[in-house]
Amino acid sequence: MAAGGSSAQSKKIYRIGYLTANLSSYPWVNGFVRELSDRGYSEGNNLTIEWREAKGHSELLPGMAADLVRQNVDVIVERLKFVHRRNLRSRLLQSCAKGRIR
Repeated sequence: MAAGGSSAQSKKIYRIGYLTANLSSYPWVNGFVRELSDRGYSEGNNLTIEWREAKGHSELLPGMAADLVRQNVDVIVERLKFVHRRNLRSRLLQSCAKGRIR
């Protein structure tokens, strides 16, 4: 087996799900991406970020979170300012219990 083929097969592309109520209002996003880059992770190379923005419509967040779960991302990062996290978690757990998230 060629050495190049072996390293290409073992190269993992990490998938991050990013969930937010309003992406445009968070300067934190630039710092998040910069920090990933400083640690050697870059989109298109060894990282994919699945962005989900509710654009201020908090009622959309549970469905977006469920979509990220279905996408089988490695980790979900949430940045929720306008939604109480416990309320979102409760709605997500209820959806899971009812079989809505698979």
